[in-house]
Amino acid sequence: MALISIVFYNTTGSILYIRIIRRTDQKILDTTSDDFETSPTWADTVISVIEQTAVSNGLYSADVTFPVGSHICDIVILDDDGENSTPIEGFEFIADGTNGNEGTVKLSLDALDNVSVTEPSGRAATFREMMIQLYMRFFNKVDKTSSQIRTYDESGVEVTSQSYTSSGGTDTVSKA
Repeated sequence: MALISIVFYNTTGSILYIRIIRRTDQKILDTTSDDFETSPTWADTVISVIEQTAVSNGLYSADVTFPVGSHICDIVILDDDGENSTPIEGFEFIADGTNGNEGTVKLSLDALDNVSVTEPSGRAATFREMMIQLYMRFFNKVDKTSSQIRTYDESGVEVTSQSYTSSGGTDTVSKA
């Protein structure tokens, strides 16, 4: 067994619990046996979460004991009633088998494949949207008029526009 501290960021609201599900067989981590089970009781699968309000709003942590081995898992954020809410997919938990030794957590190789690629409808507000808008700028339709640069989404709808001016050989582009 290995103790692993999970720290994650969540902006969907205040949460109290998480549940950990192994991706390969959909077994749930049972906190009483510290192993993955097919149908453990509800109370044995909820893991209390501590909000790190001193650090930053929305930052949470939980200490979890894992069985020896490497486990590709998804974390499911539970609402106040303990019902499934939001999955955070693609973590690999590695417990090295040294009793009491801390394990590690890392993103699995395909974790970014689970990130939504829905194009934002305006100026990007999150890191995910910023990456998608960067992709859109180079791979979607973009046109340039005498005073604007316009970026379009996959369906051809204008998403952002930037005004620009040219003076003395220098082009100045405003923010979108």
